[in-house]
Amino acid sequence: MTRESTTSRTPPHGPRRARGRGRRVLALFGLLCVAAAIAAGLLPGRRSRPAASGGAAHLDLLRAALDQFHARDYDGAIATLDRRGGLVKPDALDRMLRARIARERGRPEEAIAELGRIPDSSAVGAKARLFEGQIEMGLHRARLAERAFLRSLELEPRQVQPYRELISIYTMQQRRKDCDALFRDLVGFAELDHILSYAWSQNECGLLDPNEAVGILRECVAADPEDRWSRLALATTYLWTHAHDELKDTLAPLPADDPDARAIRVESAMDRGEVEEAERLAGGPPSGSPRLELARAKLSLGRADPRASADAFRRVLEAEPSNREATRCLGLLLHRLGDPEGEAYLKAAALRDELRRTIHEAIHGDVTDPRLYVRLGTLCESLGLAGQARAWYRLVLGKEPANAEARRAVERLAGEP
Repeated sequence: MTRESTTSRTPPHGPRRARGRGRRVLALFGLLCVAAAIAAGLLPGRRSRPAASGGAAHLDLLRAALDQFHARDYDGAIATLDRRGGLVKPDALDRMLRARIARERGRPEEAIAELGRIPDSSAVGAKARLFEGQIEMGLHRARLAERAFLRSLELEPRQVQPYRELISIYTMQQRRKDCDALFRDLVGFAELDHILSYAWSQNECGLLDPNEAVGILRECVAADPEDRWSRLALATTYLWTHAHDELKDTLAPLPADDPDARAIRVESAMDRGEVEEAERLAGGPPSGSPRLELARAKLSLGRADPRASADAFRRVLEAEPSNREATRCLGLLLHRLGDPEGEAYLKAAALRDELRRTIHEAIHGDVTDPRLYVRLGTLCESLGLAGQARAWYRLVLGKEPANAEARRAVERLAGEP
């Protein structure tokens, strides 16, 4: 199977860059419109371009409108499209170009309306949904953007850009499990560049700067109060910065029985030293939420029953095997109980800490050093993260094709999930 390169200048690091990403993608739409029309037999290639007479006149008008768009003559492009509309019924290519013009004029709602008139069945349907998602993200409507990106992938699964966009959203919203699933799907048909490889390992480690995320998340919640994921992530950033009043206000619209919101409230009470309140909030049957179960497990540490606490942390790891805090706590408890299995958990926790430190340090150093890739590949392999390890080793081979260590590692990991 031929693999598609994901090398791009577009880093998957945050919706605040969505407008910049959208503009770069906009530059491709002119070629896309012409190429799609040629492929569909709607528009002849330039070498066989007929005279502008009869039925071909409206095709030349489309070309003229594209030329005016590229020259930033937006009024002229709209006038030309209106003339074309007098000859033929507007189609997906007209709608796409009108959306582009509206976007450049700072009229995002108008652009979204035009894109909404392009059916999924169109040759540019998948790209229309991608463009729609980018505009929605520019408006900080993450929930609607996610829906559009997912629909784009349903229509055309082997696109890389919607994955980048979704990874950016899920990273911001701290949806580690969903984000990891995206990466696992993506590597099934594409090679990861170093930006995406770092993003995958950052997601594994839960590395996110709360000071960078909080502003974006505030805008997302303000733009779409029904955006539960952004609301939970915003509350979590407030927890990290001990802003408990803001946390309480952010969670207020969510129902009392929302398990993840309950978990954050429990963690907030523990952070304030209000153990009785935390116990009250945490009470009840198993929730199905790894986060709430982790909060309950941490509360159990104060009850002087290490075996029961160990069982509680095991339940967390059954649902979320990569949970670093649960791994370390379980290792310490088992060590205290004299259980030799504790050493394996403590070793895994130490490896996760080392991976976290290495990723954090790499961001401030040379992120393209193949020796660093080998180190990261080795750490990921030691943790059983075969997909991430393969991605790092393949980056080594991209820079040093003769690197025997990396080649052996890729062969060794072949077929590993």
